[in-house]
Amino acid sequence: MTERNRRIAVSMISGDDWRKEEIKRLLESLEPHCHALYVNWNGTKRKPRWGAWTSMPIHYMQSKWEDDFAATRNDAYRMIPKKDFGWWLWVDTDDILVAPEGFAPILDDIDPYTRGVFMRYAYAIEPNTGHCVVEQWRERLMSTDWLWMWKWPIHEICLAPQGTQFTRADGELGQKVYIEHLRKSGEDRGARDRNRRIIMKAYRQYPNEPRYAYYFANECLAEAENSEPGPRKVQFCDSAIVAYQKFLGMKMVQNDDTYGASVR
Repeated sequence: MTERNRRIAVSMISGDDWRKEEIKRLLESLEPHCHALYVNWNGTKRKPRWGAWTSMPIHYMQSKWEDDFAATRNDAYRMIPKKDFGWWLWVDTDDILVAPEGFAPILDDIDPYTRGVFMRYAYAIEPNTGHCVVEQWRERLMSTDWLWMWKWPIHEICLAPQGTQFTRADGELGQKVYIEHLRKSGEDRGARDRNRRIIMKAYRQYPNEPRYAYYFANECLAEAENSEPGPRKVQFCDSAIVAYQKFLGMKMVQNDDTYGASVR
C-alpha cells in the first residue's frame, strides 16, 4: 500500500455548540492516526481556533446553516484534496476515535476492491456504569478514489454507486478501532428541538417519503413517553400508531425500520 493510501483526512461539521473539553479529547484521539482535519463551520460566532490544541493541520470553510446535514457534510467532504489522501473519515464534535493501534488493523487487511468500511459506533453510554447501551454501525472510513454523496437533511447517510464493496470492522477488530460518542445516554443539548424542526420540514416537503414518516412517528412516540398520564399522552400515542401504520403501508424494502415500526 502506497504512502498516500495510508494517509487519512478527517471531515467534520460544526456550529456554535461545541465544547472545549470534548474538542480537545477528539483532537487528541485523532492526531496520532490522521493527517488533517477539514471543518465546515456553520456557526454564528467567530470560527474556532482549535489549532492551538493539536499539531494536526486544521482547515476551515465558512457556510450558512440551512437545516440540512447532508448538504453541510457534502461541502465538508469536498474540502479534502483527494490527491493527498487515500482515505477519509467523518466524525462529529462530540465523538472520539478509539484506536490504540491506529488504522493499521483495518488497512493491512483490506482488499483492493473495498471502497468503504463500516465501523462500530458506541453511540450512547450509560453514565453510571460506562456501558454502551446503544451501538450503531456506520459508514465511516471511505476511499477518496470513489464517488460519495451524503443524502437526507436529517439522520443523513453517505451513499456510493450501486455495487460498491464495503467491509465491516467487527468482532475483535471492532474493539480495536471504533468511534465513541461522548454524549451520555439521555443527554439532549437542544438536539431534539432542532431535529424535530428538520423532520417536520422534510415531512411536509416529502409526505410520501417513508424515511420521514418513520421519524415523525418516532417523535410522536417520544413525546408520548415524556407526557404525564392523561389525554395529551393518549393523543400522542394515537398519533404515533397512525404514523407507524402509514409508514408500514408504504411501498419500500423491508429493513430494521420496518421491524421497529411493527413492534412499536
